[in-house]
Amino acid sequence: MSDEARFRDWVTYIGAIRQESIELFWNRKLFRAVRLMFRTNLELDDRGRHVWEWIAGMYARDAAMLVRRELDKQSGVVNLRHLLHDIEAHPDVLRSHSQALDLPSATDVRRDRESLEAHTGRVREYAERLLAHRTRSAGPDVSFAEVDQAVRAVLQMMRRYYGFLTATDLLAGTPVARFDWLAPFRMPWVVGQFEEPSDDEELEA
Repeated sequence: MSDEARFRDWVTYIGAIRQESIELFWNRKLFRAVRLMFRTNLELDDRGRHVWEWIAGMYARDAAMLVRRELDKQSGVVNLRHLLHDIEAHPDVLRSHSQALDLPSATDVRRDRESLEAHTGRVREYAERLLAHRTRSAGPDVSFAEVDQAVRAVLQMMRRYYGFLTATDLLAGTPVARFDWLAPFRMPWVVGQFEEPSDDEELEA
């Protein structure tokens, strides 16, 4: 592979990683807002505990799987870990093709990769053992705080290398809504002719 093709691939990969990271951080924004709603509305917290557990479980699994995806050690996959490995192995390509300033050395890239792995290891293992596969061995018991730390570690590293590869500074990972995104939470959800759906009813798109 030529140096030009390798660098083009890096830019493509970091773009895909950026898009998925931003989507997750939008989900994180919604999750944190809903969590605050339950904490500040005692009636909602009392009567909607099952709904909160459903929402929290979906977000935690989604977040943990993103961490796993970006740290997966399997060969042949495109993720942040493999990207850092490739940049570490070909630092001259970065120096000769990037327009960014203060580019990292191979040692810097290795240090970044090891830091990312250290901050995400337990969550990656949790997702690997208990979400992506059925295993008999017990996986690590991770907290929401650990999942959030791992997610933020992925975002921080994505932003850092997006800057190195595109010479563009991403100021924030969470998208800024251009609409009233809280509007659905200000209205009742059960209205009109709503009836609890039957288990045999087909799910419509």
